[in-house]
Amino acid sequence: MTEPGLFATLPPAGLLLLGALLTALLPRGLRALPVIASPLAVLAVAWLLPDGAGAAHAWLDQVLVPVTVDATGRAFATIFALAALAGGLYALPRASTTELVAAQTYGAGAVGLAFAGDLLTVLVFWEVLAIGSTVVIWAAGTERARRAAMRYLQIHLAGGMILMIGIVGHITGGGANTLAALTADVDAGSWAAWFILAGVVINAGAPPF
Repeated sequence: MTEPGLFATLPPAGLLLLGALLTALLPRGLRALPVIASPLAVLAVAWLLPDGAGAAHAWLDQVLVPVTVDATGRAFATIFALAALAGGLYALPRASTTELVAAQTYGAGAVGLAFAGDLLTVLVFWEVLAIGSTVVIWAAGTERARRAAMRYLQIHLAGGMILMIGIVGHITGGGANTLAALTADVDAGSWAAWFILAGVVINAGAPPF
């Protein structure tokens, strides 16, 4: 595949976050541009990125790899980008700016998770997704929507906290900040790995949540 240069070091999710920022700043008549262009840009970059890990960044003695590309991640990113595009086209005539920005943020979190190459990046984009989806519910503006958004947020905060405890426990216990290392933790029956799994299950809304 063609080498995309800068996008090999930056998460494609950043394109949707940039789109959300432009949607918030541009006049109502121009907001269709970022709503449509940002998911299309994500689609293009997702298929231009070469397979394998992107640039690594050192942070607090940990190695962050925000972008790791494989067939599965590319497929999910494609689905999420198409969903963001379809949702944006449907919502443009009727949604508020707040709802559009939140939906793009939600999409950015999902795309970021699809390409995340380390556990800390997973945690960051998981929270981005939770914030965006909560605001989408809240933006309906009714009392019922606000109550639903608060319940949704409480569940995701609980799941996010459990996920964070698991990731911190995994890393401080000597595990590497990689998804591959997590597999080894699961095989070893590590409590941290089970906390991570529980956090994912709660945030994903799997039964009984």
